[in-house]
Amino acid sequence: MLRTVNGTTHEPYRDASLALGLLEDDYIHCQTLQEACISQSPQQLRNLFAILLIQICPSNLTELWEEFCHEMSGDYTHQTDVTEEAAKNMALINLEDIIASIDGTSLENHCLPVPTRQADERKDKE
Repeated sequence: MLRTVNGTTHEPYRDASLALGLLEDDYIHCQTLQEACISQSPQQLRNLFAILLIQICPSNLTELWEEFCHEMSGDYTHQTDVTEEAAKNMALINLEDIIASIDGTSLENHCLPVPTRQADERKDKE
């Protein structure tokens, strides 16, 4: 069976691929972002996240985003009258713009939350 590695059956094929060494565990990506949080600005964290997303393609991007969205949106959180959800949305907009400038894709292409843009922001992007 394709899901059996060294006598152990792995339920999702992804786990079997990890056991065979065909995929990297996302632990290293999580550790990279944790270390970056110590000394990098939220903008720098978003740039790093975009590079990880495009170049390495971690298997659980949504989980990585959820774990580090607070740190990546910290610069927006400190603005007056900005809720945490609005700050996350602004960080997602910036992240999507970074990704679009690098490879022309959107967050939706990478199964990440799609930010809500105002009408004038859509015109600027087009």
